[in-house]
Amino acid sequence: MCHPSNDLTNHLCINSLSSSMDTIEHHVNLLRELNHPIPHQVWQLLLEQRAIEEKKMAKRLVNRKSASTSRARKKKLVEEMAQNNARLRRQAIILSLLPDLVMAITTDGEITFCSGQVEVCISCFSLFVFRSFLHLGFGSFSSLL
Repeated sequence: MCHPSNDLTNHLCINSLSSSMDTIEHHVNLLRELNHPIPHQVWQLLLEQRAIEEKKMAKRLVNRKSASTSRARKKKLVEEMAQNNARLRRQAIILSLLPDLVMAITTDGEITFCSGQVEVCISCFSLFVFRSFLHLGFGSFSSLL
């Protein structure tokens, strides 16, 4: 272990730019114990390192708070989506059990829901059209093209 002296003070001033705050504080404490003066440059470096550490701690705290808020927001969104999904599933079950012909169509003409009865009617209609073409003498649909 090194002993504080003028050489140590000079060494600190020159090489402490890359030293960690713990190392700098250790050297400052050694200088204090031996009643040696602490160079202004070392004090300044120690204060700068403390300021950097305080900024890091503050940033970590802000990041933790932001992450916590983000997790809470995500949890709320997932809960809302689960509730919406359950509601939509209940509606789909109710609509599929209705004896009425129910279809949901967007303004673009996209079918977003068909009740079971509509599916049965469409398949029956398709089968009827297919048989009609066969009855009229069309062996295959390729002759229609």
